[in-house]
Amino acid sequence: MRSDAGGGDPVIDFYFDFFSPYGYFAAMQIERLAERYQRPLEWHAMLLGISVVKVMGLKPLLETPLKGEYILHDVPRLAALYGIPFRMPSRRIDSLPPARAFCWVKQHWPGQAAAFAKHLYCAYFQEDRDIGNPAVLAELAGEQGLEGRELRAAIDSQTIKQALRDSVSAALERGVFGAPSFVVDGQLIWGSDRLWMLEHWLAHGAWPEPGVRQD
Repeated sequence: MRSDAGGGDPVIDFYFDFFSPYGYFAAMQIERLAERYQRPLEWHAMLLGISVVKVMGLKPLLETPLKGEYILHDVPRLAALYGIPFRMPSRRIDSLPPARAFCWVKQHWPGQAAAFAKHLYCAYFQEDRDIGNPAVLAELAGEQGLEGRELRAAIDSQTIKQALRDSVSAALERGVFGAPSFVVDGQLIWGSDRLWMLEHWLAHGAWPEPGVRQD
């Protein structure tokens, strides 16, 4: 049964936070899924510190009793199951600088935005580099053929700060509360462990009736 179809817009909107290991897992898989179903893919930076902490009034996952300890076990085993290289970071990062850096790249070189986002994710979750540090971000930009000094200056510009605020606000307006999230055809799907649900929708454009399995 089709539900809340979104007016024929073929785009998959992918919302992520660089702090999230689950966002990293999704970032390493979402392009293949979009290509398989010939859907354009749009990447959007969001901030869990806004949606989860400020709007929902919850603690960050790692600071939540019981759940925080669970996450430390869950993330490495998920990485192994997905076959994605992973190294538990030795530090928490400030998500603002990399999110602003992504907005700057997306604004000026949109064709390189996805590759840049994945490069930052890999730097953090494979190489344990501090992507919350503007100097490190400048180095990573240079590795992608971008101008690191311009990126470092842009991170503190009012234009890019506003671009990120607009991106976060737009995500909240669509009901996005967690990372990763996907919006396609008016459907909001949350979590890297729900990529199978996203694929089901892309394959069928509908949800089955209750009690009816649709392979």
